[in-house]
Amino acid sequence: MTIIAFDGQHLVADRASSNGALQFPDRKLSVPLTLHPRVTERWDLDDKDKFIFASIGAVATAVALQNWMVRGLSDNTVSAKEPTSVLGLLLNINDGLLYVITGGLHIDRVDDPVVANGSAKEVAYGVMWFGGSAVDAVKVCVKHCNHVGGGYDAYVLTEAALRRRQSLLIDSATAYGSHFTSVDVNNF
Repeated sequence: MTIIAFDGQHLVADRASSNGALQFPDRKLSVPLTLHPRVTERWDLDDKDKFIFASIGAVATAVALQNWMVRGLSDNTVSAKEPTSVLGLLLNINDGLLYVITGGLHIDRVDDPVVANGSAKEVAYGVMWFGGSAVDAVKVCVKHCNHVGGGYDAYVLTEAALRRRQSLLIDSATAYGSHFTSVDVNNF
């Protein structure tokens, strides 16, 4: 199991991976990747951009998914239990936009201010909703949650990517109406 979190600036993942009942240390954040033209065309992504992939779940699925994205392998090379299950996050390091990859091999943009997934996502969301960074969230999960551990790795967006992300999110909210909601935690 795992935890990955994104707070608009940091993409962070713990280093514990599993393959069945075996848990071992592993790096879940990829080096910057160029996606295969088949993938960029299918999901309307820029083929010149670089992406960081953060994997969730079994190592074999993560490797197959990365091969699918980079080498353009056929869809049947990646298997997931559920078509809607989240397999990972994909961060465009050029513009700071975040995408979620699901078991049906859909790549969808996520505009939420904070994102977490994995076995300790509820804890990570709690930390970030109350002002902590994604790094803080993963540190808490590594220390206190089952099936998470081994330290963490983080990717930090550059200032230029942060400015571009903000600009694109503002344009998107203006064009489609903002879907963000303000929640007063004192009224729960």
